[in-house]
Amino acid sequence: MGNPSLKDIAKVAGVSEMTVSRALRAHPEVSERTRRRVLAIAEELGYRPDPQIARMMAYLRSSREHRTQENLAYLWLDATEREVRANPHAQRILGGVKVRAEMRGYGVEEFYLEEEGLSMDRLSTILHTRGINGVLISPLHHHLEFDLDLRWECFSTVVIGGGQVGPPLHRTGPDHFQGMSCAISNLRQLGYRRIALCLGGGSFRRQDRRWEGSFLLHHPLGVREAESLMLVEENLAESEVEAWLQKCQPEVVLFQGGEIDSFLEARSEKVQPFIPYATLDWLPEMEEKGIAGLDQQNERAGMNAVDLVTADLLRNERGVPSHPKTVLHEGLWVRGGF
Repeated sequence: MGNPSLKDIAKVAGVSEMTVSRALRAHPEVSERTRRRVLAIAEELGYRPDPQIARMMAYLRSSREHRTQENLAYLWLDATEREVRANPHAQRILGGVKVRAEMRGYGVEEFYLEEEGLSMDRLSTILHTRGINGVLISPLHHHLEFDLDLRWECFSTVVIGGGQVGPPLHRTGPDHFQGMSCAISNLRQLGYRRIALCLGGGSFRRQDRRWEGSFLLHHPLGVREAESLMLVEENLAESEVEAWLQKCQPEVVLFQGGEIDSFLEARSEKVQPFIPYATLDWLPEMEEKGIAGLDQQNERAGMNAVDLVTADLLRNERGVPSHPKTVLHEGLWVRGGF
């Protein structure tokens, strides 16, 4: 076998290529535990950095420091800067945007529309004045829809995530249908059949209910039984979740949204028998707790969005596309303590 790629290492390690790249560079956002595991796998596979590529990347970084950099706009529609900084999923997406933008020779300038009180006309003027032609639109945080009305003819634009934002535009995001299929498949391999699904917080509406559709289609006990094993509400009370668990008696629970995670964690310490659970929003910081679940690799949505918008910029394509593209990426199952 030749020198393995970052993709090869990422596949064995069960992490993203970006995490491998950062681990090999001792990036501070990668935990020491993850960095050591990635380095050990890289050494086992016989990975050796290519000195010619390393020199080229050093040259590119150096050359970028000495020329005027064009920026992409990143629009936070309905979230404040404080909310964004506290949201690890938003940070993963933004991290993917910044990494890929740097690779493509662009910077990233963030705008908080509600916080800054910018009108659509004023925002369009600011972007045009600053020479920003590429626009990335963040996932919605609090709404299902947002009436965004820029001077579309001036910009190449990509939406990240679900929700209705302006006219039909290019879009990127995780493949929720595949993600649920992946989660159920891995739980079945572990011997679980009575798999339950608990969704809260309203995010399922922005995903056009793809979680539920895939759950019903791929459930090992069939559609009718799967329906009885679903609890999907925008605002879930702990008492409601507890009553549902007592009624349906699942072998394992898949969950996303609201405060379900903290409730299930607290419940596992005081209620027997213990019901295993796995999240559909797995994050790297959950690794040390041994939490299992689906890593949606949200940074990929950001990276794919940059790829789409920069490709349009190269082709000088502006405005609302006649045939919008949707690029979905697959998630990865993290076994955790199962």
